[in-house]
Amino acid sequence: MYDLINPQLTKGFLTTFKFAWRYWSQQPYLVLLLLVLMAFYAIFEVLVPVITGKIVDSFTSATGDWQAIALVLAYLIGARIIAYIFRQCAVFIWHHQATQIMAKIVTHAFDVVQRMNTNWHTNNFAGSTVRKITRGMWGFDQFGDTLYLAIYPHVLANIAVAVILFQNGWAIGMPSVLGSVLFLYVSVKLSTDYLAPALAESNQLDSQIGGLLSDSITCNSVVKAFASEEREREKLVGIAEQWRVKTRKAWWRIETLFSVQVTLFILIEISLAVVSFWSWLQGYCTVGDIVTILASFQLAQSHMKELGNDIRNLQRSINDMEDMIGLEEIDAEIPEASDALPLEVEAGAITLERVTFGYENQEKPIYQHFSLSIKSGEKIALVGAFGSGKSTFIKLIQRLYDVQAGTISIDNYNIRRVTKQSLRKAIAMVPQEPILFHRSIRENIAYCKPDATQTEIEDAARQAFAHDFIMGLSEGYNTEVGERGVKLSGGERQRVAIARAILADCPILILDEATSSLDSISEALIQRALANLMTGRTTIIIAHRLSTIKAVDRILVFSQGKIIEEGSHEILLSQVDSHYGILYSLQSKGMLPLEGVST
Repeated sequence: MYDLINPQLTKGFLTTFKFAWRYWSQQPYLVLLLLVLMAFYAIFEVLVPVITGKIVDSFTSATGDWQAIALVLAYLIGARIIAYIFRQCAVFIWHHQATQIMAKIVTHAFDVVQRMNTNWHTNNFAGSTVRKITRGMWGFDQFGDTLYLAIYPHVLANIAVAVILFQNGWAIGMPSVLGSVLFLYVSVKLSTDYLAPALAESNQLDSQIGGLLSDSITCNSVVKAFASEEREREKLVGIAEQWRVKTRKAWWRIETLFSVQVTLFILIEISLAVVSFWSWLQGYCTVGDIVTILASFQLAQSHMKELGNDIRNLQRSINDMEDMIGLEEIDAEIPEASDALPLEVEAGAITLERVTFGYENQEKPIYQHFSLSIKSGEKIALVGAFGSGKSTFIKLIQRLYDVQAGTISIDNYNIRRVTKQSLRKAIAMVPQEPILFHRSIRENIAYCKPDATQTEIEDAARQAFAHDFIMGLSEGYNTEVGERGVKLSGGERQRVAIARAILADCPILILDEATSSLDSISEALIQRALANLMTGRTTIIIAHRLSTIKAVDRILVFSQGKIIEEGSHEILLSQVDSHYGILYSLQSKGMLPLEGVST
């Protein structure tokens, strides 16, 4: 019995059922009604072979009562019609409930992924994640279909058939029951030990295909730029070939399982036919009884065959839902304190006190006991070589990562004690490589303020010097920008991103060299717009072109997670052999800084 109740299937089933029950239990009366309807469907379906046997006995009787025969025929037709009605009502209820739940499941999975930290998103293909969610959503549909509309009525029907067969004697009932138990045992064992591993391998490669397709299509401009279409195709062909082999293996195992099941059916049916014929010869049963026995077994055979398919489908649905359910078990969310309060920024002062932080894949932390204070309304620029800690500084303030020690505060609010949503709503970000949604320009600008009026959107665009080029587009503000904004030039995307930050009107502003993608004329205009935007706001600029930060209050020169120089543009240039002075001199001459020079 332990082998029949396979631990692998049991664990997977219980985990999947527990997940599904969270949603089914929200409308338990529908589940109960569904079970009742399918029970009546199974009962009326099993009545059909019994009634058929009565009809045969009526026809073979020398004194056949034609009125009785007509009545039995009416019962036969009525049983089929009623069984059909019960099943269709159950299917309607299930479709009504399943579609509602599937929408909730995909939304919940999306919320889970959205809450994952930056490190998780960095290490997981977007395409693979999408495949896991969509495959899991449809897996839930198949799980419920299989459980309620298939396995449940099939089991009830087989129990009813066993009762009918035992009424004709133990010699007839026992082969059917023993054969059914053997069939179930073989189906479960082969499904879990033989079929399930092949399906899991196929699903894993299916996710890899989705990830590669998403990655290559998203980066299509890079693929074209380096004429790498064939190389990307070869990668896909390699994974697709592995998927083909593993999927063919899974399909072949499905067919092998089916062949084993058919063989068992044939053997059971032969034994039952022999016993039934022997009973008729001995006078223990009538011709009608034999018809009832054989028709009942044919019905049971049909249900058992479907039950074998159901077990395979149940295993497939469990495999399909496994990755999506697993997303909830990943501890990759930045935790939020249970008593977290909304951040109310009044001044915008930022303080880092003895902060220690390092990434998981690095032996040494970037910051060790790092402290810094930024005054309200102060404009600072972060300068430094790649890997010196500038971008990490920004991510920690946004709480995309948590520090291992120390505290970060905004207006004396420890950011670990405020809600993440209120923290990030207080910070406007203009990245070096602006990311736009595949939506209209209006939606992209108003993303930070969905209820913004058209006038507010246009005012923000004018301040970012984007209004004129937007109006020159075929559909103006209704123009869709393509995936990640590919329909716009780099400078146009940047100006839309700046307009978005202007409309956000946040007390803290982060600029990751927001003018780096602009031509000289646009840059001059944007610099004026940014000067207005920075007024009265605490501003942090990650600077790559030092000519753009001459007017900031303070420049911080980073090296290996430490501030090695600090001061205004003039003060730093006045210092002999300063790192900042060396870099500024190189850039002024149109030269790139040498590797290893701390900037």
